[in-house]
Amino acid sequence: MRWMWSQGDYPRVAEVLEPHAEALAEACQITPGTTVLDVAAGNGNFALAAARRGAIVTATDLTPLMVELGRARSADAGVSITWAEADAEQLPYEDASYDIVASVFGAMFAPRPQLVASEMFRVAKPGGLVAMANYSPGGYLGKLSDLMNALVPRPPVEFPSPFEWGDEAVLRRRFEALAASIEIQHRTLYFESDSVEAFLEFWENTNGPQAALKARVTADVYQRAQTEKEQLVRELNESGDGRLKVSSPYLLVLARVPHAVGRRDGDVAGRQYDAMAGEYAADNEDGAYNAYYERPATIALLGDVAGLDVLEVGCGAGPLTAYLVEHGAAVTATDVSAEMVRLARIRVGDRATFHVTSIEKPMPFARDHSYDLVVGSLVMHYVRDWEPVLREFRRVLRPGGAVVFSTHHPTMDWELSPGDYFSTTQITETWKKGSGEFEVTFWRRPLTEMTRAIAAAGFVIEQLVEPQPAPELGERSPRDYANLSTKPQFLFFRLRLG
Repeated sequence: MRWMWSQGDYPRVAEVLEPHAEALAEACQITPGTTVLDVAAGNGNFALAAARRGAIVTATDLTPLMVELGRARSADAGVSITWAEADAEQLPYEDASYDIVASVFGAMFAPRPQLVASEMFRVAKPGGLVAMANYSPGGYLGKLSDLMNALVPRPPVEFPSPFEWGDEAVLRRRFEALAASIEIQHRTLYFESDSVEAFLEFWENTNGPQAALKARVTADVYQRAQTEKEQLVRELNESGDGRLKVSSPYLLVLARVPHAVGRRDGDVAGRQYDAMAGEYAADNEDGAYNAYYERPATIALLGDVAGLDVLEVGCGAGPLTAYLVEHGAAVTATDVSAEMVRLARIRVGDRATFHVTSIEKPMPFARDHSYDLVVGSLVMHYVRDWEPVLREFRRVLRPGGAVVFSTHHPTMDWELSPGDYFSTTQITETWKKGSGEFEVTFWRRPLTEMTRAIAAAGFVIEQLVEPQPAPELGERSPRDYANLSTKPQFLFFRLRLG
């Protein structure tokens, strides 16, 4: 990524894009003293626009060359901007540091979009703005991207198209669990030149991705790309006087950060699971603790789900979602991690309805008394206060319905964090998933507190289960089988309305 954006002549491209950075700065209503972070800033179009309005600006980019260009440009313009190398997926700044966090045609190119979204909201102050300008599918740039991608081998790991950031429905899904409000304007940018030939020459000399393509493919493939691009440009040319004018749609986005004293537990869990989504999903699929212990025990408590309307909270990558729909349930599934929901959608398709949201929040999509069953696998320990969560479950549950969920066993969590068993305590643990290590934060609480919250929310415990692992785990992993057979890891509840 760094190498690609070091190719070409970006400052010449930035001249074309600068009016749109100015438009975003104007929409943000920047005033003197506003603290601004420009993410994936390129050579500083938005950063300079903010600085000229009196803001205190920090600008970052993944590419060292862009940072050098930005520093030089800031000095030439006589404005003070702090420049730093930084990854949009892992911003090196404290929570709630900036009034405005923005990116103009930049952060959209990071491979893992939900990490970008989480990071931008994390470093924005409560009540602040996350602002973006993102290319939309279609138009010159979208179709050119499709053309170029068709000419290179498929990567071993595929990530969402950057242009999905410019799809309003996708953007709203990515921000819905993070933003208090989202304002979107559909806009258009234009590339103009004296002729088609002059424009093609300009693009070849300036565009980093095209320069990277030229370095990666054979001369024959590159010439084919040039031929097809010329055909595309001529098809899209909106000028009738021999000149060249092509357009690309984009979204101008203003997302308001919630006014909150602190971050919800769900914000933390969402970021952590976004970071390890792929690795966790692979481990969850056939790992001892999930496939041979937690999931069979949860399914055993569900009973026959055929014909039931089911709300699944904390769906992860969708293994239980798939079971439910395959056994005849109509499923609405939620998770605080948009990356997990993306994987679940890939797995289940349109056989279930998905929402990115935290169980801490009300569920406006769910009407009163609209579900026969609420089920949650290993999700409740990510929130401190169970009572409002369970009350929301009660609201959406039909008479005669049930709630089934699993959570960490209190003795297991007490071993991780010895001390006062009867306190409700936050724990951060490092998990090894795949080739990586990931921090995971959750709450341990005594059994007394669990049952108090259940009763206070109006439920009665039908079943409380400390299960044994599936017998086949004994052959697959004798060590895990022995551990799970003698030391309870999770606790399982089936509740009915009191």
